[in-house]
Parts: sequence; structure tokens; C-alpha cells
Amino acid sequence: MVNVLIADDNLYYAKSLMDYVNNINNNIRICNIVIDGKELIDILNSCQNIDVILLDVNMPIYNGLQVLKMLSKEARIKYKKSFIMISGSSIVDEIEPDKSNLIYNALSKKQDMSDIIYEIKKLIEYKNNKNIHLIRQKILNEISYLGYNPSYKGTKYLADAIQYTIIHNNMNLDNLNRDVYPFLAQKYEQSIHNIKCNINRANLYMYYNCNSDRLREYFSYYDDEKPNTKTIIITIMHKVI
Repeated sequence: MVNVLIADDNLYYAKSLMDYVNNINNNIRICNIVIDGKELIDILNSCQNIDVILLDVNMPIYNGLQVLKMLSKEARIKYKKSFIMISGSSIVDEIEPDKSNLIYNALSKKQDMSDIIYEIKKLIEYKNNKNIHLIRQKILNEISYLGYNPSYKGTKYLADAIQYTIIHNNMNLDNLNRDVYPFLAQKYEQSIHNIKCNINRANLYMYYNCNSDRLREYFSYYDDEKPNTKTIIITIMHKVI
């Protein structure tokens, strides 16, 4: 569920937008409405689960652009590319992305509400793609730390298996043959047996080339033991997320 906060002193407009979102029954939820800049700053500087902020340029106490400048350092990091500026005047055409990259886009209230929903969906898609990229890089860093051979197909398959598991929030991994390998087999047009053999080959290379002390510390082993694929995926997954 995507949580959207509306910051607008025009309650009629804010509630109309909230009703519109609720009626179309999608994956977007208006989690809060605030009517002045100070209230918004207090909320954003606290730890709340907000994905997108629709921010009116003309707000009481602090206007929309002042709000962006007054956020805490933590909030500025958390809400990068999370603001869609809205305005009932032509000033929206003059808004440029700020240096901190907080603003994703600027829209006029004269636009149809469906345009705003579309823009929210584009923003969420942008965020998801960015998160996937960051997850992938963390996975590759862990694999590199363990000494996997990056040229092996199995190394790539393993990285994909970990990424797939994280994205689908399958933390238990009861059955790789059922939960993960079919996805890889379909993606690479290989048999499940082929996928498993390549991953096992990559794991074996890692085991023989990784420093034994590093291996024991990484997997919390007391003895020199070769971890199986399920253990490797789960261990790396918990270090990444």
C-alpha cells in the first residue's frame, strides 16, 4: 500500500482528492491531511511511514518551498524525490527541482485528479526501480566479499535468486525448487537442474577460494563447513536488508 500525505489548507480540495483516491480502489491510500507548513514539518521530521507528499505551494505559517528548506537532515534523505508540488496558480510552472532532489514534479490543481494519481504511480515506480538497483548493488558487494567468480553463470543466478527472494519478501525459503528456481529457469530459458548445477558450481568455487576465517565468521560457523545454497541466500539476504 502506498501512503500519501496531502498538505493543503484548502480542505475542500484535499478531501475531494482523498475521496477520489478511495473510490477508484487502487493501491494508493491517503494516510493524512495537514493544513499548514509547521504541522507538515513536525510530521515529516518524525518517523512515519509516508511514501509521497502532495505539497501545496501556498501554505499557512510556512509555504511549500520553505517547508523543504526546514526539514531535518534525516528527513531530507528519507524523502528524496518524494514531493509532488501542487498549486492553484501559475506559479507551479516556475518551480524547478531543488538541489536536494526532494521535488519529483510540480502539477496544477486545475489538472484532472486522474493526472495526479498517474503522477503518484510514476513516482512509486521510480522509487521501486531505484530501490531494486540499490539492493542489487548490495548483493553484488556481499558476493564479491565472499570471493565468488563473477564470470560464472551460477554467480549471476545466485544474485538473481537473492534479489528475487528479497523483492517477494520470502524470508523463510521453504523450498528453492518451488519458490525460486522456476523463476530463474523461466528467465534464462534453462532447466531447473541446469540452474541448480551452475549455482552449486559457483558456491564450490567460493568455498575453496574464500578465506576460511572469513567464511566461518560470515556464516557463524565453528568449523570449516561448506554452506548450502539456502543458507547462502538467507545469510546474504539478512545482511542486505
